[in-house]
Amino acid sequence: MAKLGNIEIANKSSNFDCGAAFLLSEKECPESKIVIVEPESEVEVQQTNPYVVIRSKGLNNPDSLAEELYEVAQRGLDLLCISGIANLSIHRASDEHLIWWRESSQQILRVVCVYKVKSGASSISSDSLHPQKYHESLRYFRLSQITDDLSDAYRNMYLALELLVTSISPKRSNESELVWLKRVLKDEANNISGFPAVDEEIIRKIYRDVRCRLFHAKENYILPQSYDSSERKNITRILRELTTIVLSLAENHLNLSRSGGVLPLSAFKSTIEWMKLQSEMIISDMKTTARYAPEFSNACREAVFGQVGLTDLERCGNLSEFVFQSSSTNTALPVNLALEITAEFIDQLQVVAGLEFINSDGPKYFFKT
Repeated sequence: MAKLGNIEIANKSSNFDCGAAFLLSEKECPESKIVIVEPESEVEVQQTNPYVVIRSKGLNNPDSLAEELYEVAQRGLDLLCISGIANLSIHRASDEHLIWWRESSQQILRVVCVYKVKSGASSISSDSLHPQKYHESLRYFRLSQITDDLSDAYRNMYLALELLVTSISPKRSNESELVWLKRVLKDEANNISGFPAVDEEIIRKIYRDVRCRLFHAKENYILPQSYDSSERKNITRILRELTTIVLSLAENHLNLSRSGGVLPLSAFKSTIEWMKLQSEMIISDMKTTARYAPEFSNACREAVFGQVGLTDLERCGNLSEFVFQSSSTNTALPVNLALEITAEFIDQLQVVAGLEFINSDGPKYFFKT
């Protein structure tokens, strides 16, 4: 069987034919425990292990496996919390995890690790020397920027908007909140040069599609800390629009503006061109050919993929580091796991490594949970 630290992960003789492991935010788990989440799944945490491990069966699609088992892990952590055993959370779930499944009687283990590359071009704007007006909405804005949770970020950014709009034009007694927002923001867009275009669809998305579903849990609610799903991506996309409106209101009414510049995405792309050329993966003292992985890449992320089979794995022993490097340059991308993997009885080990660009001078849109 394969192990992650002392926790069993992939075992060809087990009834559990698939599973996943995600990093915990907490450094120390107070108690070792296995929780039965549903008849076909169990969740395990250990005192000295930084991962939560999910073992399940019946799932064999690697494209959806992490997302499906992430939700099982969340349910297990919910049960541990309500039972008074441990208060734990998962972070960077889509960027760093392990998954395993059976395919044509083979046991396959995949390691995924994507690193965020934060870059920016800071500068001091002369506008920052102008008299600035303090407003309590700035507290909500700051809380939105310092949290590591997407749902908390959205809630606080919306409250910043709500307080700013109230100070501009309070809600009338006969107005619903949606009608009030439409009235004030449309007036702002019509009267202020450079204010972002605001139409009914944007306001509906900000208020009804996300705000109401995050603030209330009666029906059609959004459960916090979802995986990197279409729902989460949609919240992030609408948060960008909401943040742009808040910043514009702050600039126009409080004489506030953000300093800093933008490092072009093209500059990031030029530094990772080697990934698209011939590369190799090093495990222990063994080298194997790697390839560019467009299926794990997007506009701001580039990834490489390598794999080794059973014969080579038997020579490697315990594993915790994998290095991707260019065959023609000295460029390298190491992957370091928090614990060693004992890769016994694994037919194939796959490793996905990537880099993702984040503009550090812009508002925060990357959240660990």
